Amino acid sequence: MTIYRVATFNIRHGKGADGVIDLGRVARAMTATEADLIALQEVDRGIERTGMVDQSQMLAEITGLPIHFRSVLKRGGGRYGLALAGEGLSGLTYRELPRAGDEQARGVIGASWRGLSVLATHLATQADIRPRQTSALAEMARRADRPVIVLGDLNQDAKDLSALRDAGLDPGPGSHSTFVHLWRRRQIDYVLAGNGIEVVRSWTIPSDASDHLPLVAEIHPVGPSRR
Repeated sequence: MTIYRVATFNIRHGKGADGVIDLGRVARAMTATEADLIALQEVDRGIERTGMVDQSQMLAEITGLPIHFRSVLKRGGGRYGLALAGEGLSGLTYRELPRAGDEQARGVIGASWRGLSVLATHLATQADIRPRQTSALAEMARRADRPVIVLGDLNQDAKDLSALRDAGLDPGPGSHSTFVHLWRRRQIDYVLAGNGIEVVRSWTIPSDASDHLPLVAEIHPVGPSRR
């Protein structure tokens, strides 16, 4: 049985739990996942707060993984966005998600990988716009003509994922705290799969490299779509 290991990790531009920016810790956490594909959020490129470096390039050099960066917005003299790390990615696209007024831009990296459609994102923290973004993401998944996986920081609890579940996506068994704020632990980072592929199991990697933990999932094909 073919099993792929994938992961998602909001790296908070490398700022750890101690407030120190250290990409070496981020790279070690990425390596510890032993994942074939990793979605990254909150990645800086040429921004003053992180020394004007290209974080995706630096992480690629440290981990040995090809990393594809997509800018979401301009910030601090540079760019800030999403990335996909892994061998064999092709057909990369970027699509913006709905937003209101001057709210921060959000988007989705799309790619083909090992016969799968990949959608990687970071949804809004604002509760008024996030449902629209979730619905737009669900529609992208529905339109996929092959098995699909969604990875990212969705900024919502599992009970709020109904639009994605209605699109045939499921996070698999169990739940895992991936984010701590004011001592409250929550799962807001997810790997969901559907249209002929499913999450077998998932877990987090202990790390102080960010305010999020890497979430790892093993996925495998289950045959024709059950939509």
